[in-house]
Amino acid sequence: MPAPSRLSWCSLGFAVLAGCSKDKAPEPATPAATEWRDESPHTVRDYQVNGVRLNLLDWGGSGPDLVLIHGLGDSPHIFDDLAPLLTGEFHVVAYARRGHAGSDQKGPYDNLTLTEDLRQLLDTLGIKQASLLGWSMGGNEISELAAHDPARVSGLVYLDAAYDWSDPRLVKAFETLPVAITATAEDAKSLTTLRRWYQRVWLPEMPWPKAWEAHLRDLVAVGPDGTLRMKQTDSVNALMFASLTSYHKDYRRIKAPALSLISPDFLPRKPDDSATAAKVAAWERDYFGPFRQASIRRFRAEVAQSADSILPNTSHASIGAVDVDGLARLVTSFLRDHARK
Repeated sequence: MPAPSRLSWCSLGFAVLAGCSKDKAPEPATPAATEWRDESPHTVRDYQVNGVRLNLLDWGGSGPDLVLIHGLGDSPHIFDDLAPLLTGEFHVVAYARRGHAGSDQKGPYDNLTLTEDLRQLLDTLGIKQASLLGWSMGGNEISELAAHDPARVSGLVYLDAAYDWSDPRLVKAFETLPVAITATAEDAKSLTTLRRWYQRVWLPEMPWPKAWEAHLRDLVAVGPDGTLRMKQTDSVNALMFASLTSYHKDYRRIKAPALSLISPDFLPRKPDDSATAAKVAAWERDYFGPFRQASIRRFRAEVAQSADSILPNTSHASIGAVDVDGLARLVTSFLRDHARK
């Protein structure tokens, strides 16, 4: 399917706009640019690997290494709330893949190149073996590394990421979306409007997470007049989307224990009975729901050591923001009990 022009607005770049004006989401906090600071306890450093500069966040921690990989159009700061909860048993890092946030926008963007970036980053950090957590598109890189360099991977966690985004059924699902999937210029004219858009579209009926504030600010450059410029350009968005939808996961080559954590809805459920909400529910039932169930069956059948769990009351974008403490316990428990030593 054709790539949306603004993939960088949300996880996977898919956004619901049509019919959203009547949603009753709580108003997000609006910290002034001069008052806001990132409170997540990480250090930030750039590393040169595979011909590009990658921006890395390091939360420290003791124990085995755990690398977190964000979704398409996202920033590693989306893990700002989750990562500190994992440092009791792991050394936790996350990075912006090339073309995203604070890293270089330099191609190519195929999954083999993105995975080589990850491999060389591990080498540069002196990490011989790590557990990997991939959210959405991040599931592609962790699958490729685990399949083709199994000695480097001790365990895998797919955060709504155990999907084959190249599957024609998924293409069909997004060709039949009942709502628009791109943000407008009006939605992105300032931090305040973009923040409201994110919350209305992806996080209705929940408080605005601190991680999402850091995530939002890492995606944009703010001009002196408060107007925004997205760091990730439309041309890079299109190339990255092509990378996402051209990679076929080879689960049968994965030998590391793997956990798939799944959201029951791709799009968040709307808190009203509007016609749009009914159309979204029908789309989930007729298209993405069957694709999800087929994906679960394939994961169970093809991954040698697999486990999976559906996390209630989450969507594709909110799965890492709803009950972060519970999510951290699930990840920690699985990797502690099953990851290869």
